[in-house]
Amino acid sequence: MSGLHAAAERFSLWITPALLLSLPVELLIRGSEGLWAALLVVVAPLFGFLVIPTHSGAPARPGSAHALVLIAAVLVWANLLLAGDVARWLGYPRAVGIVAVAAAAVVLTAFDAGRGWGLALAPAALLALFVPLGAVVAGAGRLPLGAWSHVASAPAFRFSATSPWVTEGRAITLRPGTDTLLFEDEHRVTSVDAGALRILVGDAGHARVQEWKLAVDQSVTLRPGDRLMVEPGQRLRFEADKRVPGAPVSGASWADPPRQSFGPGLVALAAFALTVVGGATALLTGPGGDPVSRTSAALAGGGYLLVLVWAESWATYTLALAPDLFLGGVTPEKLLELPALVFAGDLRGRVLGAVLLLGGFVAFLASITALRGLLARDRASGDWRLWSAIVGATVLASVWPQDPWKVLLLGFGLGASTLAPAAWIGIPPERSRAAGVALGGGLFVFLILVATGQLWQLRGAWAEAVLNYPALLAMPVNAGGLWLVRRLAS
Repeated sequence: MSGLHAAAERFSLWITPALLLSLPVELLIRGSEGLWAALLVVVAPLFGFLVIPTHSGAPARPGSAHALVLIAAVLVWANLLLAGDVARWLGYPRAVGIVAVAAAAVVLTAFDAGRGWGLALAPAALLALFVPLGAVVAGAGRLPLGAWSHVASAPAFRFSATSPWVTEGRAITLRPGTDTLLFEDEHRVTSVDAGALRILVGDAGHARVQEWKLAVDQSVTLRPGDRLMVEPGQRLRFEADKRVPGAPVSGASWADPPRQSFGPGLVALAAFALTVVGGATALLTGPGGDPVSRTSAALAGGGYLLVLVWAESWATYTLALAPDLFLGGVTPEKLLELPALVFAGDLRGRVLGAVLLLGGFVAFLASITALRGLLARDRASGDWRLWSAIVGATVLASVWPQDPWKVLLLGFGLGASTLAPAAWIGIPPERSRAAGVALGGGLFVFLILVATGQLWQLRGAWAEAVLNYPALLAMPVNAGGLWLVRRLAS
């Protein structure tokens, strides 16, 4: 494999659409703390590059091919979930986006196992990201650093007079897990259609629900602290120059959010780092992985850096020019609307949005061909029928909405709990079966913790970290078993 092809494959394995659009979402939600998370995501593959030359060509361990299939399935699932969310945002049923994207991926990989298309698809995806960003920068009249300074000094984030939520009214799409909008100041909300508005009011420490029957274009005034209970499909209009519900209180609070206490913050950061670094190592040191030359590592690393620049810039301009995207909670598919909001009423906005959407689709094709090529190196996991079963199963699983970012981290955590420890430690060939048992132990602990997190909500820094990032406990179980194997072999 040439240096360019190796770089394109490593880039595409890691930079999937679910990751591309989730990074600016994390930056928007968490501010400067999100920047540290984004930096970790970019740096994580470089650790994998350090491991590949050491353990490339090592004999496959029992269970490693099956683990790789599971990891690939979860990554495909995360991206199909995003495709469903984008289809819903465009006004189509979720299933339309999921099936269309999955069908395109199957057709592409039927003619290529990931070794030919990646070299063209990865640069094309990057180009499709930066063309809209360049147009947004030109439309804003500020370079990214200037936009950051503007955002960091903003006293509040308010609806503009040209916002579609002010001029025409829209239905609000809520982020999963939320069902109300909190209002920070007095705000008049108008119902575009006849219907009822329910408001959760807190008086003297007691919450009660008020319901208002409204005719078309009739309004109700909410006070600071009130919560609007949003119904699906309910179209509302908001007042110009009022704070956007859900947006940061101010630019300073976003750019420099309150610090968590040292202990819980450090635990969460360590768990996240372990998950993404382990996931990158598992993907980049899969069965039959080739050594990475310095040129390939530099090219792939440059691509990761460009993605970080894009994500940071996209998040900054979103907050500076379209803070109303916070309405209902920031989600990846909403970020595709930034060009249309910057160039309101202009054909450029729709064209640039289409280019961005096309870039995400191309990035998905690049990642899917790279995954298919990774599996194809191993006979057990590279069978075409198995690949078709993976895509079919993930299509069915994607019908039920989930957060693509959480599912993506689940895939990274699965890799960190199964394949990563052996890549780091190295196992003698005569002990491969025992190493397979250690892998199975890590997988078992990982699945138990995932199930526990779905069934119970435990409190405390360590409990939350372990349930949010199961690799924090599953990886040491696997690594401990491998250490014992090496001790017995010596």
